[in-house]
Amino acid sequence: MNRNTEFNNNSLILNELQNYSYLTGMTTNNSNISAENVFAKATPVSSATMFTIGVVGNIFAIIVIWRSSPSHKWKAFYRYVFLLAITDLLGILLTSPITLYTYVNNRQWIGGQPLCNFYGFQMAFSGVATVLIAGAMSVDRLMAVYFPYFYTKEIKNIPRRINYILVFICLFSVLVGVSPIIGFGHNQVQFPGTWCFFKIHSEEIVDKAFCIMYASTILIVILIMAVCNTLVIAFLKNESLEWSYANGRKTSISSVKSSRKKNDLYIIIFLVAIFVVFSACWTPFMVYIYVRQSGVHWNGQTELIIIRIVSLNQIIDPWVYILLRKENLMKFQKFCISTKDRHCKCNTLHFIKAPCLHTSLESHSISQSGL
Repeated sequence: MNRNTEFNNNSLILNELQNYSYLTGMTTNNSNISAENVFAKATPVSSATMFTIGVVGNIFAIIVIWRSSPSHKWKAFYRYVFLLAITDLLGILLTSPITLYTYVNNRQWIGGQPLCNFYGFQMAFSGVATVLIAGAMSVDRLMAVYFPYFYTKEIKNIPRRINYILVFICLFSVLVGVSPIIGFGHNQVQFPGTWCFFKIHSEEIVDKAFCIMYASTILIVILIMAVCNTLVIAFLKNESLEWSYANGRKTSISSVKSSRKKNDLYIIIFLVAIFVVFSACWTPFMVYIYVRQSGVHWNGQTELIIIRIVSLNQIIDPWVYILLRKENLMKFQKFCISTKDRHCKCNTLHFIKAPCLHTSLESHSISQSGL
């Protein structure tokens, strides 16, 4: 690639930056902007670090789920988590190497529009698929807790039902991802010229419609997750109060219920953590899309920070599962109980020894006074 081509490529990106106000204080009448100044702060270090942590975390999560399959027997929850880890891993493996190579290539986008469409498709697909999987997990837990008879009535058909749901999620995500390629929206190279996504700053009606549809889909699923998780937590709390009243009448049935309650509690802890991570990563970006469609321009630093926060979701997800696995939560619970028991024993010993010490001091003072 010669110097003139490099200059033209940088000039095109700079025009986009000027039109869409990517950088703080950059306006179309600023004639002192140069490609070197704009790209000086853009480095591949953060992308390489996030790529490494994300790949390691997702591969580790996939191995852990696969090796523990004899115990969980691929129940609905673990099928969802497994597909979530695979989706996040593919999203990283199919996009980050392109970004890293573009940095090595002096930020010159390779592959033209076809590669940009592939990159944009993968970004849109991963975003929708991830939130739909997390939403399906929350709905599944709601059904299991509130309608246990209906949920377990045909337990043999649950794997097939889950597979149908996962296929639907994949097909719907593919449809969303391919929409900008077939004309409903458009993909374009984004600042600093190392990645692609659908047009957020376009004034065309089609692009605005796709942006609103994409943001609305994710925000609606996030809202459904919040409602489902809240209802499940409320149910478990009420059920815990009921069981506490019947604490003295333990039977085999109550033992089974207690075991199921603990299992539901471990799962809801994971779901709440996934919900918090996903909401924290994606909600700012979805709100930004809405705000941008109304014509409001945010400063460039804020936009770049929001985009980087979105990419954290695929990295944090597997570590949430690794840290909040049922086995780890049980170990943490036992540790808390043992710590509490030691604390109680110390307090008990303190109260027992204190009167003895007081009596000993009194006897010593009496003997010293000669009484």
